[in-house]
Amino acid sequence: KITDLRLSLFTKSLMERMSSPLLPSLWSQVYEDLPQVSRLLSYIAYDWWNSLARQPFKVTVLMLAVVLLYAGLKLLARRLTARRQTTRPTAPTFFERAAAAAWIAPVSALPAIVSGLARYGGLDALGLLYYPSERISAALLRATVIFAGVAALVAAVLAPSDPGRRLVSLSDLTARRMTRILQAIAFVYAADLALTSIGRILYLPLSMSVMQSVLATLAIVGLLVMFLLTPFSPYAADGSQPAVDLARPRWLKVPLWLAIAVIMIALVLGYLALARFVSHQIVMTGVVVLIATLLFLA
Repeated sequence: KITDLRLSLFTKSLMERMSSPLLPSLWSQVYEDLPQVSRLLSYIAYDWWNSLARQPFKVTVLMLAVVLLYAGLKLLARRLTARRQTTRPTAPTFFERAAAAAWIAPVSALPAIVSGLARYGGLDALGLLYYPSERISAALLRATVIFAGVAALVAAVLAPSDPGRRLVSLSDLTARRMTRILQAIAFVYAADLALTSIGRILYLPLSMSVMQSVLATLAIVGLLVMFLLTPFSPYAADGSQPAVDLARPRWLKVPLWLAIAVIMIALVLGYLALARFVSHQIVMTGVVVLIATLLFLA
């Protein structure tokens, strides 16, 4: 009964119809609620800043230690993942590259994750994480872990600066463009999750959550369109750029174009939760499939 009730509530909230973003009523409500939200955020920021000001030396040492920790781990990760010159007559096989990407991705993500954990632990040890700053910091830490992990995974698979490690036959220009776009999608996704958690913690008005969902969904849709308009140019050792059909590969681009159409129609009609859910599922499905495939190949 509990499972059925949860499913019913989920379906009801997902299919709830609200005011269309094309109508001025939504944005007028946002405008009315903005002063109240601004005062609340200013109060929280002012209170936390006063807490920081009571122990400036300890906070400065902590921030400096976090920066040095990140820089040191970043340098170590680069040295560990740098491809060493070998005298082997043949290039690494696809499965060798997949095995390398399977450990390069987590190593590359560690500097941001470890420094984020150190910052959180240090602030907690100094007594600077109390309600609501403790839960806000936890939401930001989760967003950092998600973004760092996905960004490192994308960079390990596409290897924009190292064609010898690239798992897909793409030109250097295409790999660099796709890496930037996919990492930007990961950033928007992680930021949306963090802002949603913060909105619940602070009990922000519904209009703020609706505005955030609309903007995040539109940002993901825009980045997906940029991704789909990127030609999948194959890698050529001589640096040539052969003509490529923008519609290829159709098995990937056609479903994504359909998903984008569904998202935009849902937004226009006021099904904002559905549009956000579909956009998030595109990101999560892509990440899960990529991780599962990489681990299977490795």
